Amino acid sequence: MRIYANCLEAVKEIERDLFEMGIQVQPDTMQDKIVKDDPNFLTLELSPYGFTIVAGGQKDKEEFLKYLNVPQDWADAEFEERISKKSCNPGKAWELRRYLWEEFIHDNKFSYTYAKRFKNQLDVIINELKIHPNTRQAIIQIYSYLLDINSLGGKKRIPCSLNVQFLIREGKLKMIYTMRSNDFLTFFASDNYLAMRLQEYIAEQLKIEVGSYTFFTGSLHCYKKDMKKDIF
Repeated sequence: MRIYANCLEAVKEIERDLFEMGIQVQPDTMQDKIVKDDPNFLTLELSPYGFTIVAGGQKDKEEFLKYLNVPQDWADAEFEERISKKSCNPGKAWELRRYLWEEFIHDNKFSYTYAKRFKNQLDVIINELKIHPNTRQAIIQIYSYLLDINSLGGKKRIPCSLNVQFLIREGKLKMIYTMRSNDFLTFFASDNYLAMRLQEYIAEQLKIEVGSYTFFTGSLHCYKKDMKKDIF
């Protein structure tokens, strides 16, 4: 696992790794779509893939958004909904990136939202970290077997994120973010930016410094349809 000093260094090296070492895979599904015969969804994939950004590097987390052209206003609005402790489905943030999200709204809502998944967990985890600062059990679960198992195979969207874990070590809040799948060109920047914002938010509630940030995914990939140049 590579260790980076800052976000810009990380995203440039991760992009190079994917483009130079990714293998070709044709997925059967993407979100809630069947794409097994669609060449636009041919992917380059690294599996598995992870990295760590050391303490202090997160101050430049907006570099993720800038480098991959993700709107700052949408990312900040999405973060506020995630920590609002409301269900927020569909919420309002998605409207700032309507071109991306509108196709995933069915019956006037998304199949899931992070705001709803976070709602009953966030305060519990913050309190647990306050009471037991050496705990290894401070985990926010995003993927849910009970909620998501019947949506497999493209029936509905299921979370790409599995969980986030928080550890207080040497007086700083570390975060480990685990995903099953991450689309580098469309979602990597926002997924990591929003995770780092969450780490920063919880550290503020605990009145401690932010520590290292570690990301791990089973599949880091990009789709042919999103490539600016054909490297397949």
